[in-house]
Amino acid sequence: MKTLITAASLSLLSTLALAGNAKEDAAAVSDTIRIQFEILDADQNGEITKKEALASQKLSIKFAELDVNNNGNLDRTEFSQFYTTEEK
Repeated sequence: MKTLITAASLSLLSTLALAGNAKEDAAAVSDTIRIQFEILDADQNGEITKKEALASQKLSIKFAELDVNNNGNLDRTEFSQFYTTEEK
């Protein structure tokens, strides 16, 4: 189920990248990142653990790189970098 939601969110994010208004696009991307974070943060503690990141193959592969403070979890800022680097 999470994989399906993740795929749908990534599809939405790609569509938004092609859309018109930059402010609206930025807000939509921000909402997409927030929603994805909430989906992956299964225990809703405000961080994504390595175990929770396994729901997304790409995220789990980049987990160590994204975990800049090396605490074994991704906070919202670290997680948002995943989308920034994925879009380039």
